[in-house]
Amino acid sequence: MKGSITLTTTVLASAILLAAGITLVLTGIDLGHTSETFQSNSLAQLRSRTCLEEGLYRVRQDTSFTGEVSHIYNDGSCTVDIQDHLSVVNVKVLDLTSIVDEFTFIDTKYVDISVEPYDISSNDPQQ
Repeated sequence: MKGSITLTTTVLASAILLAAGITLVLTGIDLGHTSETFQSNSLAQLRSRTCLEEGLYRVRQDTSFTGEVSHIYNDGSCTVDIQDHLSVVNVKVLDLTSIVDEFTFIDTKYVDISVEPYDISSNDPQQ
């Protein structure tokens, strides 16, 4: 009787410890994935800023410039598409797309080129 109680206790304790171990491993994997996603997101946002700067440079050199500028990286790319605003004069629309691994960051900036320094906004001036 004493042996069966010890065996039962050992089996239950092992099952509980195994479940706790599996939970810790799964939590570690989830945290690793979250950390990687956060890093890709941060890098994509940083690279979109680089494309924004490149777009502003192109517009400053030639205020009538429209077109696309891209940067290719080992793990992704960044593209800025520069267009004239359809209904507001002296405003450029810069559509930014940055890809890092499988993460994509998309943003749009509106640049009023009639003022110095340029006024950069995330809000459409038409609205």
